[in-house]
Amino acid sequence: MREEKTFRVVVFRFETDASTNYTRYMITKNYMPFFPGNQWLELKSIRKTSTGKEYYREQIALWREKQVRFSAFPIICENAKRNAGLFESILKSIETDVQRNEANNT
Repeated sequence: MREEKTFRVVVFRFETDASTNYTRYMITKNYMPFFPGNQWLELKSIRKTSTGKEYYREQIALWREKQVRFSAFPIICENAKRNAGLFESILKSIETDVQRNEANNT
């Protein structure tokens, strides 16, 4: 009997507005994206760059814009609202960690 793996790393390719491909590696759990693990990995990698907070602020603004643009479509609007909230929670986590690190270094 072959053992099935619960977690896998999968390559996703997204097409951008400029018709170029954007490749992401994501962790999946039972073939579904595993968001807590992916967010943790992304957060760890972005914290190392000085542009992390700017990236999340831009994402929040984009998802809020989509929420307004697609207000006639409840499912899309709710998805945009949820995604903006996820990015806000990550940004808050980054800012909390930065403040904690600054307090520990003084």
